[in-house]
Amino acid sequence: MTESERAKRWREKHFGTDIDKLAQLCGFSREAIFLFEKGHAYDPEKKSRPRKGVFPDTKIHTRPLNERALRRYRMACAGVEAELNGQKFRW
Repeated sequence: MTESERAKRWREKHFGTDIDKLAQLCGFSREAIFLFEKGHAYDPEKKSRPRKGVFPDTKIHTRPLNERALRRYRMACAGVEAELNGQKFRW
C-alpha cells in the first residue's frame, strides 16, 4: 500500500468521505488533499505538463509527491489526529 493510499484510508476512517472537514482542520485545500491521495502534488513552478480532468474545467500542473510534501502532509494530519484525541499541540 502506498503512502497516498494510507492517507486516504486514514481520512476515511476519521472523516468518511468529507474532504472539506479535513481541509478545514489541517489547512490544506481540498484540491491538495485530493491530489495527494492520488500520489501527486501541485507544481508551483509549472515545469510539468498540465493535467486536465483532475478537476472539471481546469488545467492543473502536478508532479509526483516528494518526501518534503509527504512530511508536511503527515505532520498536518498528525496535528489533526492529536486534536481529535483531545490533545493540544505544544512546542
